[in-house]
Amino acid sequence: CTQKLAASMAAEAEPEKQELDQARNEGSDPLQPLQEAPIARPQPLDAADANKVDPYLAHREYLAGTIPDLFAKESDGQGVCYLSDKDNGKLLSRIKVRSPDPANREQPVRIFCGIYTMAKNHATNVQATKLTWAKKCDGFVAFSTQFDPSIPAMNITHEGEESYDNMWQKSRSIWKYIAANYLEQFDWFLLGGDDMFYIVENLRAYLDSREISQLRHTSSGLYLGRIFQPPGQVVFNSGGAGYLLDSKALAVLRDNIDTPKCFPTITGKGRRNESIMG
Repeated sequence: CTQKLAASMAAEAEPEKQELDQARNEGSDPLQPLQEAPIARPQPLDAADANKVDPYLAHREYLAGTIPDLFAKESDGQGVCYLSDKDNGKLLSRIKVRSPDPANREQPVRIFCGIYTMAKNHATNVQATKLTWAKKCDGFVAFSTQFDPSIPAMNITHEGEESYDNMWQKSRSIWKYIAANYLEQFDWFLLGGDDMFYIVENLRAYLDSREISQLRHTSSGLYLGRIFQPPGQVVFNSGGAGYLLDSKALAVLRDNIDTPKCFPTITGKGRRNESIMG
C-alpha cells in the first residue's frame, strides 16, 4: 500500500517539484519553515557541506504543503490506502491519534527519525517512509548505500560487508554520524528499518508526556522501545520496531561506541544489532 502511495504521490508532486527547482535556481526558496515551527534550524548547507544532507528537508516540505496527507478517501473508499473494509483497517480505526498536552511540557520535543536502508529501496520503502510518516518528524535521514540529498539519504560506510549479519557495524557508523552532526539539534533520536511505520503524533505526545519529561530530567539517559529479553541474553529493545535514545543517552553512546564495551570490531552471523545495542 505504501509503495503504491509513494508512486502515485510522486507522480502528482512532479509539477510542484519542477516549480520548486525553478524557484531555487532563481535564488529563492519557497519551502521556508513556518514561523511557528518549534525547531531551532541550522544555517543552510554551504559548499563545504556538499557531502552532507539537510535533515529538515522532508518536514519543511510537509509544512509547506508539498507532501500532503492523502491516505484514503473515506467518502468513496477509493484511496490508495483505504483499509476500512479489511481486518487490519478495522484495527487501525481503533487507534486514536493524540496531541501533546501543553501543560505537560516546557517546550515541544524535537524528534529525529532515521532509517537504515540501501539504494535499491530508495524508490519504494524509503520514498513511502518519507511520504507517509517520516515527514512529520522534525528531522529525517535515510542511512543508505547511496547519497541522495533529495530524499535525503546519506551514504554510510562501515567496516565489513553490507549485509544483515553485519548490521551492528552499519548501526555503529549511523549512530556515530548522528551524534557528530545532530546531537545538539534534536532531543530524541529514532532508528529502525525501512519497513517500520510510526504514528508520529502519538510518539510526540508520549515523549512530551509528564512521565517521560520527568524521567529525562532525573535520569542519565533514556533508551526506549519494544523490550525483548530472550533466555540467557541481556534485555534489549527490538530493532524491527525501532528504538529511541534521548540526547543524554546518545552522548553516552558516542563516548563509548569505540570502546570494548560496545564491541567495535564484532561481525558475523548471530551478532544481532539490537542485542548488542542493549
